[in-house]
Amino acid sequence: MQLYLVKTHALPNSRYGSFYVVADNTGQAYTQVREFLDDHNLCFGKERGLDSVTLLADEGPYADIGRILFICPSIPEEEGAK
Repeated sequence: MQLYLVKTHALPNSRYGSFYVVADNTGQAYTQVREFLDDHNLCFGKERGLDSVTLLADEGPYADIGRILFICPSIPEEEGAK
């Protein structure tokens, strides 16, 4: 898994211009964002277009980009409250 910053063509002050996505590749990262925008009917069609996808971190001890992504396991609410 990898952490990506996905930017769309949304207006500069829009809350829907930048997204952090954990995915296996750049295509999957953008698809996740695009489906979210489409499903919730957010932004105009052209604003949903891809501006850029930047790899921020990679999972595993030998991350090629020098930034390691750690994904913590979920803790059931009952255990977390102790």
